[in-house]
Amino acid sequence: MTTYSEMKDSRTASLLCHFSFWFGVLFATPLFIALNNQEDLVFSPTVFGLMAALACLIVSILGWRLAVLLGRRAEWWLNRLLLVLAFVTAIQGNVIHDLFYYGAFNGEKVNLRGMGLKFWIEWCGYVAIIPAGILLASRISRVPAWLPVLPILSFSILVLPAWLTSGQELPGNPSAREIDPAVFAFSSKANLVHLLPDGFQNDVVREVLEDNPDLARKFEGFTLFTDHVGLYQGTGPALYTILTGDPFDLEQGFSSTTLKPLIQENAYQNQLLLQGYRLDYVPISSFVCIEQADSCITRPFNDMKSRGLFRHHNEDLVYSLRLIADLTLFRLTPMFLKEKIYADGQWFLSDTTADGSSPWPDPVIREWIENLRVTDDQPVYKWYHYLGTHIPAKWDRNCNLQRQMEHKRESYSAQAYCVLDSIARLLDRLKEADIYDQTAFVISGDHGHNIIPDDLASPPLNNGLYPGLLGSGRPAFLIKQMNNRAPLRFSEAPTSLVDIAPTALALVGINYEKPSALELNDNLSRERFFMPYSIPDLWKGDPVPHVVYRVGQPSSEGNQWVLTDIRNFSEPPGSYNPVNYKTANRYLMGAYLDSSNPNRENSWVTGRQLGFVIQIDGSLIAPAVELDLHFPDWIPAQSFTLQINGFEKPETWWATRSGGFWQTFTIELDKESLKDGENFLALQFENTYSPPEKATWQASALIRSIRVVDGFQAD
Repeated sequence: MTTYSEMKDSRTASLLCHFSFWFGVLFATPLFIALNNQEDLVFSPTVFGLMAALACLIVSILGWRLAVLLGRRAEWWLNRLLLVLAFVTAIQGNVIHDLFYYGAFNGEKVNLRGMGLKFWIEWCGYVAIIPAGILLASRISRVPAWLPVLPILSFSILVLPAWLTSGQELPGNPSAREIDPAVFAFSSKANLVHLLPDGFQNDVVREVLEDNPDLARKFEGFTLFTDHVGLYQGTGPALYTILTGDPFDLEQGFSSTTLKPLIQENAYQNQLLLQGYRLDYVPISSFVCIEQADSCITRPFNDMKSRGLFRHHNEDLVYSLRLIADLTLFRLTPMFLKEKIYADGQWFLSDTTADGSSPWPDPVIREWIENLRVTDDQPVYKWYHYLGTHIPAKWDRNCNLQRQMEHKRESYSAQAYCVLDSIARLLDRLKEADIYDQTAFVISGDHGHNIIPDDLASPPLNNGLYPGLLGSGRPAFLIKQMNNRAPLRFSEAPTSLVDIAPTALALVGINYEKPSALELNDNLSRERFFMPYSIPDLWKGDPVPHVVYRVGQPSSEGNQWVLTDIRNFSEPPGSYNPVNYKTANRYLMGAYLDSSNPNRENSWVTGRQLGFVIQIDGSLIAPAVELDLHFPDWIPAQSFTLQINGFEKPETWWATRSGGFWQTFTIELDKESLKDGENFLALQFENTYSPPEKATWQASALIRSIRVVDGFQAD
């Protein structure tokens, strides 16, 4: 019989078993987290990496020596337990974790159980693999020294690319002791203040100002543009447009590496620099700041925790370590445990109301009010991007932090009042300092907060643009001119996100090659665009799938939001036969594609517009599209038109009651309006109807198939 003395592992193998486990848990994964979250930390990744490496070595050696003291039997079993755990954490953290998208952690509800069966398969596999692995490892009488090296290599492959591609290392966020008092300076000559309350939705802001005249009276000289349209439903691309006045080309891929040089070159703040302005930024990420800025103090809120210049509780180091610990545990565990660590956004170790977070949504504004001082040497520019009314709502009307608020209009109206009231206090402070007339303001949301606008007069044509998303496409836009104390006014000029940068410069008398909102009148007919994109694909660096809506006037009319393109950056089908989730997902919008029954034989068109991209061979002599449609008896009359790559055919096609169940329409496609390859086609129906038994549901047709044919051959 083999004894434990005969099965004793070598000293090297034994130490490596300990080191293999702690290398991933205490060093590689935490360093990977630190490299990817530098702006949330008060220390540099290099310093943290050295400390983590030292901790890994100390714990490994101490654990190894303790195991020796416990005896050969305990040491033998502990080596195998740690070896199995090292392999499990390496596979979980470096392979399985990256197979799933867990959300943006931007306040939107993260539903890990929405993964369905995958959630439970992963958990059961995780629970089963550890005892199975230990049983398998127990069959190894002596652990070879190379075996525990494998998890170490796996974690090294994770962290080395992150280290090599991290670029210039950030010094870490300054703590309260390091804040330069100059960041609180405002000028007696000229000030331009650009506030970006995240998720600030236009119709909610208008409603709050209309319902609270005392608050509105404090916004002297301000204009709220009530027909303002955003470009994106998310922050990243919107920031680029706000800073430069240009749409971001989602086709080139989105990353901080791509973004930073473009902003350095094109940001409107460069023009302010030429005019001698002092530039003070409080952004959520340093890529926003141009290199010549006088200060750039990042205060992110991606975890929905608001942070001021002076950290609340001033526990910067503890908070940074807790953040790394939370994200490390999140990466190394299955979704069942991830759910407990995430804790509905409160997180396991870094609670919302502790450490580096503030009890208010706008702490920097409050710090400006408290510490404001007036200088005479140069004009001043302030940029502050803060939590605003980003989903979910967390503050009531009196700016009291709530543990949970319902996702409804009243909650966001209360938080919008809190945000506007804080801005009003800053306005009072500027008046008190006698520099209000020398100060211009831009207050611009990057997107709305996914609440149905209260002035929505008609539903969107395409049901892919659900009313809440339309709310995200209508951020707030307010400006204040210098030397203007007229009452707050509402303008119906058709503004867009691209107008913000030139308007900011126009407010301080700097001419720019692009028109500003000051040059637009209320009756102007203008084409604007809204481009919702695939959030999970945004930060991959590849072309970002998105759709394009053309927006007319007024934006409160849903039928003014017209789908004009679907850009998926993969070859679309040459036919949809049948039209269902399996064939049409990501390529067709406007029909209900049932994901629970992906192989359905047909789908309902649930809006007035059905848009799709389709592959058309340029060699076809007489290209045509064939549609199989059904119009039930509860649709009394129906007609539709067709657009091809933005060009509308003059004909109208009508439903008939003759023939069989399916009505086939063969529509010739004008070759001059087609492209060889991918084309966008859209059917626009005259009306939607509800069946008698389902009054809340509407449809315009039932569609079975879409086919491209050669009309010449058909004849």
